[in-house]
Amino acid sequence: MIYYIIDVRSPNAFSRSTELLNRTITKDSDTLQEFEEKYLYHFVYPSQSIRTIVSDTIRFILDAKLGAQTIDLIRLKSHGRSGYLQFGEGLDVSNVAEFAALAKFMKRDLSSVGVEIFGCGVASDTPTVGQRGEYLPGSTQNGGRGTNFLKRFANAVNRNVKAGLNI
Repeated sequence: MIYYIIDVRSPNAFSRSTELLNRTITKDSDTLQEFEEKYLYHFVYPSQSIRTIVSDTIRFILDAKLGAQTIDLIRLKSHGRSGYLQFGEGLDVSNVAEFAALAKFMKRDLSSVGVEIFGCGVASDTPTVGQRGEYLPGSTQNGGRGTNFLKRFANAVNRNVKAGLNI
């Protein structure tokens, strides 16, 4: 089960939900068997607190009759910058610990990615947009904003977290 949480300010947020609604059957290329791909998604809005977003996610998981260790992957989608995701009220090191409440719903496969963040430059320790609006390559400088954010997120959910380094 993949759970998508999409901020409405994200590029193509609503067309992404249409794509998800239309994608229900997939073929396994190795066995050529069809199987149903399972996923849930919901939207978040600018004024929502991270605590509310996590509570809503738990409610939607339970309403879908899912329980502990049923979520393979959580995908967050929004605009981003170094160590920050424009997600609800804003997601950064100060409030990422709220996601710990979702850990019990995630599968325990610690070797795979548990959370994927789709937002420009979130993993970068340096800015990815210059003073004149030009795009800059992201970088890791061991302990900067992006690195600290990903470490705190991974500690909160006790899973691997992946995010984009560049625009």
